[in-house]
Amino acid sequence: MSEAELHSLRLRLDAGRLSKAKRGELVHHLPTGLVRLDDGAVAFDPDTCIQERIRLVLKKFLEAGSAGKVLHYLVRNQLKLPRRQVSGLYVGETLWKDPSSSAIYSILKNPAYAGAFAYGRRRAEPTRQVPGRPATGRIRRPPSDWLALVKDVYPAYITWEEHEGIQRKLEENDQRMKERLACKRAVRQGAALLSGMVRCMKCGHTMQVTYKDRRFQYKCDGARNKYQKPSCQFLSGHRIDDAVVAEFFRVLEPAQIDALEKVSEKQSEHQWQRERHVEQEIVRLEYQAARAERQYNSVDPENRLIAATLEKKWESALVELEQARAQLVDVQGTRPSAPSIPAELREAFADVGRQMPTLWPGLTAEAKKSLLRTLVDRVNLLRDADGVAQIRIVWRGGSVTETRVQVPVHSLRYSDAERHVADRIRQLTNEGKNLDQIAASLNAAGLVPCRGGSFTVIIVLKFKKRFGIVSNLEKVRRGDVPFAYTPAELADILKIDRTWIYHRIADGAIRIKKDPVYGCYLFPRSKRCVVQLKRLRKGVVAHVSFPEGHSTG
Repeated sequence: MSEAELHSLRLRLDAGRLSKAKRGELVHHLPTGLVRLDDGAVAFDPDTCIQERIRLVLKKFLEAGSAGKVLHYLVRNQLKLPRRQVSGLYVGETLWKDPSSSAIYSILKNPAYAGAFAYGRRRAEPTRQVPGRPATGRIRRPPSDWLALVKDVYPAYITWEEHEGIQRKLEENDQRMKERLACKRAVRQGAALLSGMVRCMKCGHTMQVTYKDRRFQYKCDGARNKYQKPSCQFLSGHRIDDAVVAEFFRVLEPAQIDALEKVSEKQSEHQWQRERHVEQEIVRLEYQAARAERQYNSVDPENRLIAATLEKKWESALVELEQARAQLVDVQGTRPSAPSIPAELREAFADVGRQMPTLWPGLTAEAKKSLLRTLVDRVNLLRDADGVAQIRIVWRGGSVTETRVQVPVHSLRYSDAERHVADRIRQLTNEGKNLDQIAASLNAAGLVPCRGGSFTVIIVLKFKKRFGIVSNLEKVRRGDVPFAYTPAELADILKIDRTWIYHRIADGAIRIKKDPVYGCYLFPRSKRCVVQLKRLRKGVVAHVSFPEGHSTG
């Protein structure tokens, strides 16, 4: 009974802890850069150097897009990262340590820097736990499996949208690394210009190239190879390549040297940031050296052991301070100068973009692939059910361009595009358009069939047969005109041969014109019409007239 009570008590305590976590009120360790005040509120660390270093890591990642580049930047500029100790000899203190990838990832992945309270990000996996060590076997869970996530609880270094963008970028980097380890993106043989660079936007796998006769396709077989499921998608390669090449030319058109001046301005801004952080580092080290000097001066000289330790600490602080000052001098001495480019060179570079479309057809496939790879990093493809492919081009440096192109599909059956085309054909047929006019109208509206570049009479006939669309003349032959009489119906009513009606129309006794929509003679469906024709038949009147405009009913 006592063990049952302990178990019940543990369940109630866990439920209370989870309830507080879902409200964002549970007190737990805060990451470096955030401190808890005496009243329980959370605020930024009062040390501005710590704040600036955290912001530097987040900002550099948003600029560079890679944790490795951020680490390289910190190491190259000899900038350390603050780490608050939660255990050990220096518990509660903030130590400045050499940057590491694990420290950078802990900053990038922590939602607390976006102002969010998260609980249950890591949970124990029983199969991975080491016996006797309950803290082992803890793995990261996706955000959808977290026990609690409350936004706008802490002061934020970045917005939540920026934090989500960082997480997406980290996932893309991880996926890209896996792909590079599995497959080298070499220039291969074949007509496909984007082989090895195309990825599926549905599952994220690399799309392969399949050739058939003179055609080739980009095909995603990831689901088929791993799970024996249908392929995600396959797209006609020629139109995809043409769209990417068009964007490649468009990027080259404004290739002016003004971009170099923008790069120079960006480098000046980075230089200013480096000098600013090194100056902050000097201020921090000056304070530590002054503090070490005060501690050394306040100690009793007869206590040689403590005096010797404090003297070494003071000397170490002075050495670090001198190194930081020397680093500031080096940084200030490497300020980039504004580039000076002659007008002739500017014109030569600008002319590359204008001449490339002319030279492109004469290049070999290998040369085209090499040129594309100088600017294009990868291409993501997604085709919808209507045959419109979304192309996302990722350029070298991280810029993204999106475009859309219509590609041939195996079939448009049961799709919205097919229903839209059928409705348009039905509307044009009801307006009295013939097959040639319907095909021309569909092509003028920008509609395309599943295969082939444009609509033809044969394709329109297939659509009409599939959806049961009949012409107006066929409706007349079937007697499906509820608002008018056909000559055959009147002949049955008058008990005469219908050729008599056509003869009277020819000699002018019956004055009527063909209906402009149905393309044949239609008489008003009324008793007066029947009476008039009976009187004409008996010779009471010499002629009868039927006005236009009755075809609408």
